[in-house]
Amino acid sequence: MKTIPGTPPAGGACNKAHRRHYAATTPLISLLFLLALLLSSPLDSSAQQQQPTTAIDQETILLRLFDKTNGLKWRVHTNWLSDSSSICDWYGVTCFSDDEVDDDPSLARQIKGLDLRNNKLSGTAPAELFLLPHLTSIDFRDNPDMDFRFEGIESATSLEELALSATGLRSLEGIGRASNTLKQLHLTDNNLEGSIPDEIYSLT
Repeated sequence: MKTIPGTPPAGGACNKAHRRHYAATTPLISLLFLLALLLSSPLDSSAQQQQPTTAIDQETILLRLFDKTNGLKWRVHTNWLSDSSSICDWYGVTCFSDDEVDDDPSLARQIKGLDLRNNKLSGTAPAELFLLPHLTSIDFRDNPDMDFRFEGIESATSLEELALSATGLRSLEGIGRASNTLKQLHLTDNNLEGSIPDEIYSLT
């Protein structure tokens, strides 16, 4: 009969040497087992909470905008869908300048503004736009076939200007949750339905 390594032989053949060997190896086995258990166990909840949440990357958000607003039919979409071009070189996308990056290196290759006015956007702009962390301006004016919704606008904590004049905007529902950083809101020439939310008067 085979014996399990590290355990004494069965029956009465266990002499003092075997017992000493078993006694000496048992703490080592226990230590190795404990170490393996610790390595295989998940981190405690406090450690897990310290792990950063993975955000949607900027390019993915822009490509979703392109898809949801029929980008192939845009008037101009230079460099969009190009693997060889930086997103900062895509038509209508503005990133922070070298001087701004010198002052704050974390702004390197970060999107500052979107200007796609009068560019034949259609469909509905995705709420993921509000997840661009440093986005300060959105200009979608003069795209009458594009709808826009304010769901998730509270996440746009850097947004200062939002231009939606002459678009397919129908409702202002949710605009009251806009960050207090919003300073300019352009909504003229839209067929708005319902009443104007009281919260809009509290915007900066």
